[in-house]
Amino acid sequence: MKANLHLTLAAGDYESIRALKEGTVKPEGIELTILTDMTAEVRHARMLRGRQFDVAELSMSNYMVAKDNELPFIAIPAFLHRRFRHGFAFVNTTKGIDKPTDLIGKKVGVGSYHATSNLWLRGTWSMSLTCRTTRFTGSTNSKKKSPGESLRASAFKKSPQAKTLSTCCSPANWTP
Repeated sequence: MKANLHLTLAAGDYESIRALKEGTVKPEGIELTILTDMTAEVRHARMLRGRQFDVAELSMSNYMVAKDNELPFIAIPAFLHRRFRHGFAFVNTTKGIDKPTDLIGKKVGVGSYHATSNLWLRGTWSMSLTCRTTRFTGSTNSKKKSPGESLRASAFKKSPQAKTLSTCCSPANWTP
């Protein structure tokens, strides 16, 4: 009899994987250990930097950066966590922004460039709404190296003085 393949999967604690986690559904030929006790940021760092799991849920942005840096990862088309991303963009109503093209020449703040919601919104604005992200500037309070530096496609820059997203786009904290 052939021995089972032992795999460790790191993912978010989602309802979609609950049966696997609880063992009520078992993949044939696989002894699966599921780890859900860490934040997405920790999980992504442990996988990308340390290859600490056999399989891990990654954000699309992190995967694209990994591929751009020629890291040996292969995407599996399984989506454990889906959301409709239109609700992830918030607008300062005092700035005269009524449509995405009103962002041209404005500053856009993101907590982390790596977040897939930000990637999705940039893609939507660029393709569907003809508002290329290179036509406005972005700011992030992330302490990590911007993947835009490696992808060479971003107008987003770090704002090292900023400690929160609300101060990130403050003119006093913006570094062009």
